[in-house]
Amino acid sequence: LPLEPAVGSRSVTPPRVQRRRRSRAARRQNPGKGFWANQRASRSLQHAQTYSRDLYNYSRGATLVVPEVAKTESENIGRNLEAAKREFATVRAALGGNKEALVALDGIGKHLNKAAETQKSLHEECCKDSPNSGVCAGCCSDITKELDKAVAEHDALMRTLQGQVKTEAKTE
Repeated sequence: LPLEPAVGSRSVTPPRVQRRRRSRAARRQNPGKGFWANQRASRSLQHAQTYSRDLYNYSRGATLVVPEVAKTESENIGRNLEAAKREFATVRAALGGNKEALVALDGIGKHLNKAAETQKSLHEECCKDSPNSGVCAGCCSDITKELDKAVAEHDALMRTLQGQVKTEAKTE
């Protein structure tokens, strides 16, 4: 039953939303600029983090680091870092006019570059006949720290972009 207004008062019904909400299909099919590239970049960052943490745990716990295992894990970290860089370049192209996003992407790029430099040192160590477990663990720790910072900045960027997509949807 509809609410009856009290005598002498205005309507008690809530104000109607002036803008129609986008349909679920429209939101899914066109989620916003750079959405899918951001998803792929996020996945690459997560995979690099996982490989780095796993190699760290292996290096810390193993009595002897097997060079083949360490080398393979190090290569996987490098591959995922390169994939993340490519995807962030795609995101940068998609968000070209958004200065706030470009500043965030610069910060993410710096963390990725530091992680990539450390990964090169890690890979050199892993290619030795008997890799030093302490050096491997230290490099992995540094890589993970940089990736954690990059993920935090990427999460903040995604929250910002989601807010902008909602605002754009209301103005359309």
